[in-house]
Amino acid sequence: MIIFDEQRKIFKIHTQNTTYAMQILHGKYVAHLYYGKRMDDIPDFKKTTASFTPYYKEENECFSFGWTATELSFFGSNDAKDTALKIQNGNGDSSTLFHYKAYRIFKGRIEFDDMSYSRGGEETLELVYEDETSNCTLYSYYTVFPNSDVITRYLRVENN
Repeated sequence: MIIFDEQRKIFKIHTQNTTYAMQILHGKYVAHLYYGKRMDDIPDFKKTTASFTPYYKEENECFSFGWTATELSFFGSNDAKDTALKIQNGNGDSSTLFHYKAYRIFKGRIEFDDMSYSRGGEETLELVYEDETSNCTLYSYYTVFPNSDVITRYLRVENN
């Protein structure tokens, strides 16, 4: 089961025994909140600061990829975590900063013609990100298999 709390901007993905939770921060960053034993009451992202990390000034708050557990890390975004993907732009650089734009929740999962994939997923969350520098759209999918306590995650990139 996938639930979106519109007021708090929190996604909760439940299997029979586990919960995976994310929160949209400042309307454009997706932060990882929790993964573990099934839980309905997920606390909001705990805001912390570290003076030695580069940060963005967002809505009178400091936001840094260096101390935020984001769902995906992007090359050149001041994030020291492993990069989720690396794209070479037309000018030769590889910097990307995908911002969250939209979501949808649908029954089943995306099917692929040219590769193997797990079948039988009950419901999927699609998060849509856009990067102005590369002019690419990134789709991040979370498919829940509730009776087996499995959540799969996969990405698709479109070059606009």
